[in-house]
Amino acid sequence: LGDGFIIDITVEEIKALTVPATSFAEDIHRLNQMWDDTSTHWKGDSVLKINGRSIALIHWPTIFKMTGLWSAHKSSWTDWKFLVDRYRSGTPEQFWTTFSSANGTKLSYTSINNQLRDERKAADEDLAQQARLEYGEEFAHKFSYRCSKSGQRVVMSKASAIAKEYRRLHGLE
Repeated sequence: LGDGFIIDITVEEIKALTVPATSFAEDIHRLNQMWDDTSTHWKGDSVLKINGRSIALIHWPTIFKMTGLWSAHKSSWTDWKFLVDRYRSGTPEQFWTTFSSANGTKLSYTSINNQLRDERKAADEDLAQQARLEYGEEFAHKFSYRCSKSGQRVVMSKASAIAKEYRRLHGLE
């Protein structure tokens, strides 16, 4: 964990964990406080507890990928990750200025997540285009993978995959 504490837990114990239905739609500030246990935002509380110890949300992939339970949490966790990243990119006031309607009403959780998703998609498309221009004839070599079924090299076509590889190549992760 963030403080160096190591929790000794078995896969069976993880499978037996009960994670309450969790929504931060009405309290993004609370999500920010539960996200990670290494920041000043951490308040020592989380919806997931193991052996009485609160587990920051950032650790969920490590915990749940071992058990096959990750698919049940991945979508929400991913939305939370991008929401917290944006919330922390400025002040809470700046966040709510960006994510409020013209009359000052805060946008819904779903609307915010949709807007963030659209922004990521546009950024990925821009990076994919930049990668094609920057790498030119090398693009097909640098941005390809081996197909597990046929064993053939396949050039990436999804903007998100190209952008992810571009970020990796440029140390932008």
